[in-house]
Amino acid sequence: MNNVELDQSFFREFYQEVQSPDTDKNLLKLIQICKGEQPLQFSADSSATFCNFPTKKVNPISKEDYSKFYEWLFQEQLNNIKKINPNSLKIQYRDELIKLQNELSITNYTLKDKEKMLSNPIYGNLLTKLIPSSELKGEGAGIVFYSKNINFTKQHIPCHRLYINIDGKASLDFMKIFIQVFDSFNLPYAIKNTLMQPGGQTRSDLLVIYLNDPTLKFGVQLCENIKNKVPFIANSIGEPPVLTGKYHNWIGYGFENNESIRSFNQTMSDILFKSIAKGLGKEVLKIYDKPILAKKTEKQYYTNLKTLFLSSLTNSAIKCNADTREYFQKYSVLEDDYYRIKELGYIVENPKDPILIQQVFSYFYNTFTDNDIKNFLANPLSENSFPSINLNVPHLGQVFINMKKEVPISALCKLVPILKKHNPNFLETIKQEISKELSKNKEIHNSHNTNDIQIDPDKICFAATAKQYYDRYGNDLHTPNNPSLYQMSEQPQPRVVSSQPHIIK
Repeated sequence: MNNVELDQSFFREFYQEVQSPDTDKNLLKLIQICKGEQPLQFSADSSATFCNFPTKKVNPISKEDYSKFYEWLFQEQLNNIKKINPNSLKIQYRDELIKLQNELSITNYTLKDKEKMLSNPIYGNLLTKLIPSSELKGEGAGIVFYSKNINFTKQHIPCHRLYINIDGKASLDFMKIFIQVFDSFNLPYAIKNTLMQPGGQTRSDLLVIYLNDPTLKFGVQLCENIKNKVPFIANSIGEPPVLTGKYHNWIGYGFENNESIRSFNQTMSDILFKSIAKGLGKEVLKIYDKPILAKKTEKQYYTNLKTLFLSSLTNSAIKCNADTREYFQKYSVLEDDYYRIKELGYIVENPKDPILIQQVFSYFYNTFTDNDIKNFLANPLSENSFPSINLNVPHLGQVFINMKKEVPISALCKLVPILKKHNPNFLETIKQEISKELSKNKEIHNSHNTNDIQIDPDKICFAATAKQYYDRYGNDLHTPNNPSLYQMSEQPQPRVVSSQPHIIK
């Protein structure tokens, strides 16, 4: 399948059916998430993870299921080795393979025998090549499993990502079927399960599948086939991550730029997070100093915009402190993190503590002037607009309040009900900022010599080079607003090749 022409009709249909992350409905959902009201919302260290927090309780993987999966994977790998034709290998490996296959035919090895087999002087070196490693460092939470066809380095990452928000044992069952089917056709893939590392269950991108152009159609159809045929798996699937494109409302989609150090989540969060912050900042600045139109019963709470903003800032800041403590306690495996809890003063256990809330609010109200707040609204992403603080609270002692950028952005998101009253079309301001961020992103990519990859202005979860766009869509351009961007001259017209995934019985 790696050498066949692409099915352009599939790519056109796929493009049309994927819903972009910047629709009104999705932007409102992203704003709701960025309020930071979900459990452990502020424990992440980046806005990418911050925006990917799940909106439902995530079921972890039990140790028993975890062990059974690894045993199954090892047996699957050994069964694949039994099927290899020795003549398909280089001459120097053929004798080793024959000896290995003979041994596998008479001995039932289990996962506990793996290290001994890998150190075998006769076939250990070959076995190392035939069983791909599943350990990948530096790619975020999760363990990556990939076929022997893929050299999973940053330069060889497949260019399409599918995101499945599936938890618990079902995530392993999904992986088993996917791996088995792709291996049976000897197709390249990589699949990541974030639940298999500490802290992974705080995410919504629980399962990530990496595919190339020739295998995308096959992979998408297989995913839908799994969901349709296995009710247990279907019942464990939630909404895809809010940063991704949405295919049939349950498969998330995003591009992969293998020449960039930024992942899709990081790229999208940079664009959307910054756009929301700047757009909301501009909208709030328009009405700052104006009295809020509130019902009489609400006036005691909403006296003016400054009070409301600083009240929201207080709640977000305290919750950030409490979430950080809880996250370190639940998922930390490093002694340094325990040190951070103690030395930095992450001691807040109750984010609704009325005395703490009053003291933090009073500090903000007496510290930040109108000009400070206006300067922040004009540039919400400026460094240290609201510096982190240490407060001495009578019943708690020294309390550290972390004011990382998500905290003031969370406060802005909580003002959306007020913005709607003043400007029902406030989302248009955010969309204008998205267009500006896309232009900046293009300049950054070009300056880093990334082969002129372009994020699609009409559906921002798609991106490619001009040649990749042509190969996928041909002359029937899917981006009429910017046709010159992807025009390729004197290219042969690819023939259509269809492929159907293995049907699950």
